Amino acid sequence: MYKEKVRSLDNLPSKTKLTYCKLLSLMVTTDGELNQLKVAELYRLMANIKLNSCMRERVIEYILSQEKEPLEEMCTKALADLNQQEQNILRFSLMKDLINVMKADHSENQEEKDYLSKIQSIYKITDEQLSFFTEEYQKDKAFNLNAEKDIALMIKNTTVKALAIGIPITAVYFSGCYKGLGPIGILSGLLGLSRMKPHKKKSYSTGLAISIAMGFATYYSLKWLVNLDSQNQMKLRNLLMEEMKKIHERGIAYINEDINSINARLTHDEDTNKIIMLQEVLLHLEKAKGTLENTEPHLI
Repeated sequence: MYKEKVRSLDNLPSKTKLTYCKLLSLMVTTDGELNQLKVAELYRLMANIKLNSCMRERVIEYILSQEKEPLEEMCTKALADLNQQEQNILRFSLMKDLINVMKADHSENQEEKDYLSKIQSIYKITDEQLSFFTEEYQKDKAFNLNAEKDIALMIKNTTVKALAIGIPITAVYFSGCYKGLGPIGILSGLLGLSRMKPHKKKSYSTGLAISIAMGFATYYSLKWLVNLDSQNQMKLRNLLMEEMKKIHERGIAYINEDINSINARLTHDEDTNKIIMLQEVLLHLEKAKGTLENTEPHLI
């Protein structure tokens, strides 16, 4: 039976990822000012979906621009050319990522809440689902990657609640492989794989390459986990730590690339107003870089 291919966020078309990041950037600038903590979080999220330098330059241009596309039009554009599962992935991912950006500076103003509410309405996210994402954000922040904790139980509890409120966080595809929201979804898939019979593991691992619909990793970086026992919590924890560190370091590398790019533009640009705006962005990028360099990786 034919199974529709579902792409992960980082494998969606560049134009889709650009629109996605523009929607995130609007949360960064809701109060009309740039904030280094929100900028740092935006870069972590862009690193998570591997947004290339050309697209990041366009995100910066969008942040500086006074002309914004109608919000509903942007939300519709983000879903264009995606199948139903991919649309669900994008809608639910965006809500959680917006919460990450909104709470990055440890405060919430009314403009941020209003913007989140508009996206919730456009993408038809229920209040119960929004509460779930807020709770998951709080769990992510409280989760200590170095502490002893029953990861499998955490995954199970998250999965049960998500399914109960209509979030396809672990919809089953390709002979038992799972899709999921962020690292928890990937780990739940791996826990499922580890319980499969040995002679079926090859087909399941092939399915995993296709069926991971969200998160930070590729099959090739995870295939060594196919044979893990589901009780091996330490190896799962090490996977989380490794992948979060990769995303964190990629975010810093992205900021360095963009700082160099802006410095190059400043030497050639003759538009005084543009120079002033680029210098302001440069200042916040330097601060955001310092923020990431002086904080530990954490769950997204």
